[in-house]
Amino acid sequence: MKQFLFLLCVLLLTTGCNNTNNSKEDTIDIYALRGPSVLTVAHFLEGNTYVDGKKIEVRILDSPQQIQAAIIKKEADIALLPLISAANLYNKQIDYKLLGCSVWGSIYMIGRVDSLEKLGNESVYMFGKETTPSILAENYFQKNGLPSNITNYNYSVESPQELTGLLLSRRANAAILSEPFISVALRQDPSLSVIADLNQLNGEEGFPQTAIVVSPSMQKYTDSLTVLFQEAALATMQNPKEIIRIIEENRVFGVGTITEESIKRCKIDFKSTKDAKPDFIKYLNTILNLNPKSVGEKLPDDGFYIYAE
Repeated sequence: MKQFLFLLCVLLLTTGCNNTNNSKEDTIDIYALRGPSVLTVAHFLEGNTYVDGKKIEVRILDSPQQIQAAIIKKEADIALLPLISAANLYNKQIDYKLLGCSVWGSIYMIGRVDSLEKLGNESVYMFGKETTPSILAENYFQKNGLPSNITNYNYSVESPQELTGLLLSRRANAAILSEPFISVALRQDPSLSVIADLNQLNGEEGFPQTAIVVSPSMQKYTDSLTVLFQEAALATMQNPKEIIRIIEENRVFGVGTITEESIKRCKIDFKSTKDAKPDFIKYLNTILNLNPKSVGEKLPDDGFYIYAE
């Protein structure tokens, strides 16, 4: 509840952060996080994709809180955000339904050593408590043992960009990050390396990290949108050079920041609710057991899911 009240406060702060003057009758606004989420929809940044005569426009934000605020304000027709956040909002009667998931585990621990035991008296930095990175990190440490010389978890940063900056300025020596920020940090500072892969839950490789949810007005386009996101995900993985060009020209990331290898490690693969609902439920049930508050204290009911024909 405290996090939900915080989101309501964010509403005022996010007003005006993006140009939303276009008529809602003429556009479909997709809100995505700067990170693997935006790589999923990079193809749409070209500005030539339409659904039922409506032009798709992508609005890029820097934190899950901003995305959630856009959903609460009903600004977003479609939004990409962590699956646990989507479930949490639905459990608070925010009627956005799950179309599918597009990113399947891209979270790692990075630092200036090659093992946890060598970290020394360090804090592990991550952005946001009760977020996907923090829950996975705490689960990993619980299973593998957190070295006693690590001081604590530090949640003082608010975005992966800020966290990457802390690492590169050497104000942090260990952090939990997602691709493509991992690749950015590794390329700019050779002293950094990947310490741990946090993407294995229940002995399985990968998990449904990023959800794509649709507003009530978009639900009539479920079939068209499902095909569209499947094609966009394929375009990203099959034509990484073209995606890099689009990302750089639209200044989503700096020139030379994103590489073909970093796109590959983002594990982009759109799976619809119709095809992968059991995987979504299994993951949400795991998170419910690890951190009930993060998903709203319960699994979302079947009304959360929307199915393509």
